[in-house]
Amino acid sequence: DTISYVICTNPNNPFASRIGYRSPVPSFAFGPGLSTGTTYYICPLAGDADMNGLADSTSFCKDDSPGTPVRFIPKPTVSMTGSREICQGDSATLTFNITGNGNVRFTMFGSDGTSQQLNFAPGTRTTKVGPGIPSGKVVYKIDPSTIFDSTQPNNCTGDTLVPSTVVITVHPTPTATISGNQIICYGDSPQLPITTTGDGTITV
Repeated sequence: DTISYVICTNPNNPFASRIGYRSPVPSFAFGPGLSTGTTYYICPLAGDADMNGLADSTSFCKDDSPGTPVRFIPKPTVSMTGSREICQGDSATLTFNITGNGNVRFTMFGSDGTSQQLNFAPGTRTTKVGPGIPSGKVVYKIDPSTIFDSTQPNNCTGDTLVPSTVVITVHPTPTATISGNQIICYGDSPQLPITTTGDGTITV
């Protein structure tokens, strides 16, 4: 006889309740006909080998045993959006859309060398970055390998959904300095030099 395994819905009647998946080992990947959150059973079958080398459920002499329960849990997912432009010294708000069965933890990395570990319940959540972000462009990304659901074992990592990257432009604080100590005649206009810093046109 040959032993193979099937996914079934009734562990006490594997032949009648099998879903159609067969394997020479008790291991199955999630696929069509299966749903997340449903309890299935991996049941061993014994019978004559068919042309694929698996136990033939139509053979005259066959046997089965109650199966081991298993559930397919959906991977947690995280997407991220946020502020596009801020002034230096301000904070930027980042918004996360999170799915999962329990609290989802993940790490966000910034191109400025910063990182932030976050832990949220599923739903729409927000956090702030800054103040103290350097001027220029800073890119924030979520690493999918750091996404974990608190209800799942640590080897079940999640996925990022588009968008999962936010680029924030930090504008430097504008400054204006007036210099000079001029003596002019009555009726004349002083010419005072003004030094400015910042992006774009500075209005004084």
